Amino acid sequence: MKPKFRTLAVGAASVLAASIAAPLPAATAVTANYSYFGATGGSQIQAVGTTISSSMTAMSQVAGMLKPASTTNRLLTVSAQPLARLGTIETSEAATAVNDGWKLTGHARTANINLLDGLIVVNAVTTTTSAQFDTAGGGVGSSDTEFVGLNIAGKDYPVTVGKNTRIEVPGIVSITLNYQNVNSDENGIATQGAGAVITLLKAFKGAALDSTIVLNPSFAYVAKSHNPGGLQLGGAAYGSYVFAHVGDVSNPNSITVESTRTAYEVMPPTGTNGAVLENHTARVFLRGVLTATAIASTAEGASSPALNYSKLGTRTANINVFPSLLGALIHADAIGSTAEVRKTDAGTTMTAGAQFVNLSIAGNNIPVDVGPNTTIHIANLGYVTLNEQKQVSVDGFFHGIQVIALHIVLDTAKAGLPIGAEVQVGVSQAIVWG
Repeated sequence: MKPKFRTLAVGAASVLAASIAAPLPAATAVTANYSYFGATGGSQIQAVGTTISSSMTAMSQVAGMLKPASTTNRLLTVSAQPLARLGTIETSEAATAVNDGWKLTGHARTANINLLDGLIVVNAVTTTTSAQFDTAGGGVGSSDTEFVGLNIAGKDYPVTVGKNTRIEVPGIVSITLNYQNVNSDENGIATQGAGAVITLLKAFKGAALDSTIVLNPSFAYVAKSHNPGGLQLGGAAYGSYVFAHVGDVSNPNSITVESTRTAYEVMPPTGTNGAVLENHTARVFLRGVLTATAIASTAEGASSPALNYSKLGTRTANINVFPSLLGALIHADAIGSTAEVRKTDAGTTMTAGAQFVNLSIAGNNIPVDVGPNTTIHIANLGYVTLNEQKQVSVDGFFHGIQVIALHIVLDTAKAGLPIGAEVQVGVSQAIVWG
């Protein structure tokens, strides 16, 4: 199965996740007859000839073989001027067991969309994409989109339009609304969906011909597990993440503040056959909290009888944490991390490390080589841990290692974040099961 829509395929092929912090599979989990992975985001932009490029924004993703999973994500705004300006993005992805197989459901809602300096405006776009595969029913998939207030070149469009509706603004853009592409055979199913796919027919303010903007890109894949003799892999890497929980965790009315994991890259359950998958984000801006550029994360792995390894890494440039007119409280020209688990007949090794270039904390320069789990307390801020490393090892079940290059936990409310809020930069984690 080779999906025809290349732009989505490239972005989604690298969207598979497993976390070192995830609960262990229960003894009653379904057998690994089928594996699944899926991802849904609010936007995906490739501006040919410019530095504007982003993988799925506010991406939610799941992957695995043994147990159900679900995740959500939210982002307040995306700005990639002059091509795109988006408001709030909310996404979710879930895998549920069906007979001996799985059903994936991805949902995205993106609001207040302005593309190409107002050529395309939408109040909201909502997309739901699904893929299901099991022995009894075979493969079933779909993607459906609804629009609120869609206007293209001065013309209004209804809430619902047909699948793969093509619209062209002559000589400027080609648009596909309510995009769907389903491919299924005896081995599995792949569904690609999107609210809209916009392709430039001529250069626009520096962006070259064939530059693309995808709204609500989504990908879902369920297939028979073909992994003879190899072990299941896992892991993830991302450039930055901000999280805060306000109130009692058990109270459903309590408030959670969460930023997207930037440039999130994940390890497929059956590896990458030694190839390197990459996810990147041009820029992150969280007012008063964090700014950074050129974020790139990678995944590489192999699953075979002789060698099983999972290797994740990430690197972020020009980091400023809690910036102000007087300068950032924490600054670095670059921060990165790597994590790897490698298992052979000779045994299992786990390695991790963090990399810092010109790191400064509260005016103090920090050496390039920082030992694992180095913690500094900063007055009127909180605890800063550098090269934070954790290992989990259960022989015969799984081995995992995680490194957080820069981890801040506030003990003072700051920049709208409450006490206990966390800022993470440069996170890599790797897992080999079995």
